[in-house]
This record gives sequence, structure tokens and C-alpha cells, in this order.
Amino acid sequence: MDRPKKNRSPHQRVRFLQPPELDALIDAAPDDTLGSVERVLYLAAALTGLRQGELLGLKWLDIDFHASRVRVADNFTRGKMDTPKSHEGRSVPMAARLGRELAALRERTHFKQDDDLVFCHPETGHVLDPSKMRKRFKDALVQAEARTITFHELRHTFGTQMAAAGAPLRAIQEWMGHADAKTTEIYRHYAPDPTHGAALVERAFGGGHEPRTIASDQYAREPHA
Repeated sequence: MDRPKKNRSPHQRVRFLQPPELDALIDAAPDDTLGSVERVLYLAAALTGLRQGELLGLKWLDIDFHASRVRVADNFTRGKMDTPKSHEGRSVPMAARLGRELAALRERTHFKQDDDLVFCHPETGHVLDPSKMRKRFKDALVQAEARTITFHELRHTFGTQMAAAGAPLRAIQEWMGHADAKTTEIYRHYAPDPTHGAALVERAFGGGHEPRTIASDQYAREPHA
């Protein structure tokens, strides 16, 4: 007996923001005390690929401005700090743009000691409320007129853009903390084609002319068996 075919999930398509949408999202963050933190949070999520809990668990001692690295050592999940999902620490590269924004955030926050949280509530220093954060993120997406994604899918923004930039999948796997390389494979089709297949197809078929050729016109006029 043949096994029933599994229905393809409509959510298997990778959802992410293009760089202009990310910029619009950052600009759409509310101009209030939380918004000043959220703007940097959204940028950090997209430019590092960290999970929500890993971002909420970041401390200033994890930001290495000299080495341009962000170290992942904690993960805020189920209301408490824990180890990252992979149960191993890691570090990810920190782009100059993110480094500047983090330095500016540390300059203006009241909570700037090494053990203070990077993305904390600006008035209390406590961990941001994840549910409230997700709601405000959704509202900012609407305001930015960007495509609908979840906060977690900012990780896909990082994965797809890094693959498109030519980063090796093995490096992306390490940066994103994927225990299984198969998880990282979803970004493979966003990477440059190492076979230069498009050029090969062009060479094989040429640049193309009119959709209908003389041969096809003749074929259309001839009687067929």
C-alpha cells in the first residue's frame, strides 16, 4: 500500500525582511522610552540572527566592541535565564552599523555596567516583557508597511542575507547556533550559485528573440496526424 503523501505546509516558505523593509521597521519604532531600545533590538536581531531569548539575555560584557563580536552566553526563556538552546555559548560577528548603535545605546542608558542587560526596560533595568515586545513589534511592522513576519523570523533575515552575501553555510550554522546542519540548509537557495547555472542556461539557449519562431509558425500551419 502506498503511504499517503504529506501535504506541504504553507509556512515552509522562508519569511524575512529585505534590507529596505528592515530600515522602515526601525524607523517605525515608537518615539517613546521603549522605542529607543526597540530600534536597536530590531537591528541586532536582524544583523546577528540571535533568538529572542538570547537577545533579552545579553549583557554589556557580552558585547566586544574591540573584536566586533557579540557573545551568546544566556537565554531568557520561560521567565528565567538559562543556557542557549544549543547549551553551548557562541559568538557572532558584529557589523560596524550595529556596533555604533549599541555604543550609542550604552551611552544613553542608565544601565551600562558590565552585568546590566543590554536590552532592558529603560526605567527599571529589568528584562523586557516578551509578549508586550512581540505586540509592539507587530504594530511597528504595520506602521512600516512591511511584510508580516514574527519577531523570530528576523533570524531568517540574517540567515538569508548572509547566504546571499556568500557566507559559507557552515559559518551561518555556527553563528545561528544550529545543532543540525540540515536546519541551515533552508538558506542554501539564497546563496550565490557556485555552478553559475544562469550563465550556462544563457549559453545553451541564447538571449532569446520573439517567443514564436519561424519553425513554430510553420508547424502551426501544417496538418497534424
